[in-house]
Amino acid sequence: MPLARFHALSDAEARRQRRMQVNACIAARSAQYGNDDFKRLMRSLTDGD
Repeated sequence: MPLARFHALSDAEARRQRRMQVNACIAARSAQYGNDDFKRLMRSLTDGD
């Protein structure tokens, strides 16, 4: 496997792992909130996009 391709695949794997960590954090935080509080949390995370 060429070195450039290896780096591209390694970067993709790092991004995938970061996405999985973010999703796990959001799931853990959502378990701490009621439905209305969770909606507010999600709005606060997406404001400014």
